[in-house]
Amino acid sequence: MGLGKNATFFGLAAMAAHIRKGAKFLTLYGIPEPSYAG
Repeated sequence: MGLGKNATFFGLAAMAAHIRKGAKFLTLYGIPEPSYAG
């Protein structure tokens, strides 16, 4: 159970980091449409 919990936590952390990176990329290059990042 602990392993699953850790995997979920790290998965969420990685997702959050990925979203932050994507947001930084969007602000950097000024792409207006959010669907492009999806």
